[in-house]
Amino acid sequence: MSLYNDVEFAFNQLVSATEALNQFLHECEVVHAECYKLPASAGDMSDTSGWELVTPEKHTGFTALSMATGSFARFTPDYNHSPKYPFRLPGFIQLAPIHYQSASQLVEACNLQKVIIKELINSSKLNQGQKRELIQSICPNAITLQIYRLIKVADGPVKRVGFTWCNKNSMRTINKGKRN
Repeated sequence: MSLYNDVEFAFNQLVSATEALNQFLHECEVVHAECYKLPASAGDMSDTSGWELVTPEKHTGFTALSMATGSFARFTPDYNHSPKYPFRLPGFIQLAPIHYQSASQLVEACNLQKVIIKELINSSKLNQGQKRELIQSICPNAITLQIYRLIKVADGPVKRVGFTWCNKNSMRTINKGKRN
């Protein structure tokens, strides 16, 4: 098989695995879902005069779940966001414990395809432009980092959730009894 065919096959497997994960998440018992959407201007580096305070929109429940599952399957830029930056939707989905093993296996299937795609492309002798061209021919307008980014799964009880943006940590403590 050619490199193109291998990457295309892995990408199609990724799309299928992501669809299976998303369907599962919409059908199982979700205890809590929460995400933070960053404004379209976040990541715009055209104005370097100073720091901009970014106020994310908080979403919970079914809205957050729908946004999260949509972001898992989005490998191209969001309409109002810069095509130079991958879409980021920090947040978490807490499932009933009975669904943990199935969800973990589905996430692992998605992440495996992401790793395969990354290894195929990075182990090739293509230069950066050719690598980008290869990805673009398989998924037009794709952001490679969005394809490579792994979906994280907690392997034990979660006490704290932290996110980073532009290598800056953002921490918020959420008490079990005081979730909004």
